[in-house]
Amino acid sequence: MELIFYLDDPDDPFSVPSKRLGSLTFTASADNLRADTKRIPLQTSVTLPDGTQITLTEYAGNPVSQKISFLSSGNTDLTHWDLILQGEDNLGHIVEFYTSSTNYDPDTGKGSGEMVNDTLNDTYTIATEAESLTLTPYAYNSDNPTFVNGTIEYEQIGEPFTITLK
Repeated sequence: MELIFYLDDPDDPFSVPSKRLGSLTFTASADNLRADTKRIPLQTSVTLPDGTQITLTEYAGNPVSQKISFLSSGNTDLTHWDLILQGEDNLGHIVEFYTSSTNYDPDTGKGSGEMVNDTLNDTYTIATEAESLTLTPYAYNSDNPTFVNGTIEYEQIGEPFTITLK
């Protein structure tokens, strides 16, 4: 793989990168990444305001990404819901997972999805030294959002829970 770095105009986030700074070449294999992925089973349940039960089923983390998988029951198309988990690691760093994908099968009434800890900057990056994450679940319905001071208001949908990483 090769990563190429460019310098763009920080005052114009839509500017076209104008100057190549350099590149970094490395080799990565899917097998090595899978071997470095830590999978932690979760059985944390939360309830959406409409009564839909969501079960957080697994945390998977490696040096490239961290994600939490979930399942739903109750004939609810999850594409109308935005779920986030906010909290911190045991070192006091802020951590946030947001919904990256959802699927819904109208024949079974079951849904699934993933939440990722992925931002354009390192604000919410999980430190490699972190031993645990304590997260609180929140949601809002994108069909009927509530705004407070011009910002979407998420509703807490469960109690804080802890994922032990080490």
